[in-house]
Amino acid sequence: MRRGARHLLVGLVATTLGLGGTLTAFADWAVPSTVTVKARAAKMPRGVQPSVAKQGKTAVVSWSAQQLAPDAGMDEYVITAHSLNAPPLPDITHVVAATGGPSESVTFSAAEVAGGTWQWTITPGFRHWVGNESKKSSRLTFATAPAATKTAATGTDAATTDPAPRVEPPTPTDVTSPAAPKPTTDPAPTLEPPPALEPTEDATSAPPEPASEKPLSPDPAESDLTD
Repeated sequence: MRRGARHLLVGLVATTLGLGGTLTAFADWAVPSTVTVKARAAKMPRGVQPSVAKQGKTAVVSWSAQQLAPDAGMDEYVITAHSLNAPPLPDITHVVAATGGPSESVTFSAAEVAGGTWQWTITPGFRHWVGNESKKSSRLTFATAPAATKTAATGTDAATTDPAPRVEPPTPTDVTSPAAPKPTTDPAPTLEPPPALEPTEDATSAPPEPASEKPLSPDPAESDLTD
């Protein structure tokens, strides 16, 4: 075999081995492996049975906070008061936003629970999901609120119960108008003329005589000048 042909054969073998190794490596990557994926879906819990207590004429309902998952607490709770009266009164519902604390509570006013016997339930809520209603709490009974009297509503004095005295209307009688006063007919008094005044001496004295014109005597100074 010639030397050139020998080198060509060696090159072909090397090329074939190289291509075969590449195909083998490609085949190793192409073979899929079995992957196990586990998913766990969260489930909304059932509400916690609440505890109730009277505070004056009101009812205080309390319960433990709940979580959907670790660090994922409930958004709100629906608290419902169920009547045990016969016939039953309408249910009373309060929606309370979660505070994030270890416990929650809500107060039902005296006007809401007066005159009824009640039990309470809790329903948890998270986003658009709602859990199951809890077991009912113990029962509480509240007295009926006293009805407001009409006197209290109008603000009058309830102690005043005596009726007002009846006033009899006066008996109508003929009323005669008083006679008009007569005009005075007495004659007017006669006025006496005043007495005549007598002339006094001053008034009867003769009028003064007119002053006589006396000739003026010549001025002595003029006489001297003429001389």
